[in-house]
Amino acid sequence: PFEEAAILTIDGVGEWSTSTICFGSNNKIDIKAEMKFPHSVGLLYSAFTYFLGFKVNSGEYKLMGLAPYGNPESQQTKDYINIIKSHLVDIKEDGSIWMNQKYYSYATGLRMIKRRLWSDLFLFQSGILTMTFSNIIVTWP
Repeated sequence: PFEEAAILTIDGVGEWSTSTICFGSNNKIDIKAEMKFPHSVGLLYSAFTYFLGFKVNSGEYKLMGLAPYGNPESQQTKDYINIIKSHLVDIKEDGSIWMNQKYYSYATGLRMIKRRLWSDLFLFQSGILTMTFSNIIVTWP
């Protein structure tokens, strides 16, 4: 046990908080920052999992496993990261995110994403989502 601890949670959805930064001291946890549903780094990852044909909540590790095979310095990778940031998710100055609900249906429909809109944006290259995810986590308070 620790007297003090920094606590970071990143999830698809847990209650209404999707990510939290907390400080634990003795028997108390103080929430310092949080992101709320439907804005979720975990759901963004799940949306890509679904788009690529893997099962949500079980196939995400496959994307993580493919990530090292991408080329982070290629122009194509940089272009896809820009597409993600300009269409799917807005990364705020404080590092929190705002997901453009035009491209998702998980909050209001039976499917994870609006596939036609995603297909218009991507011919997906592995690793791009992981790099975007890392950028969000490093920037967030």
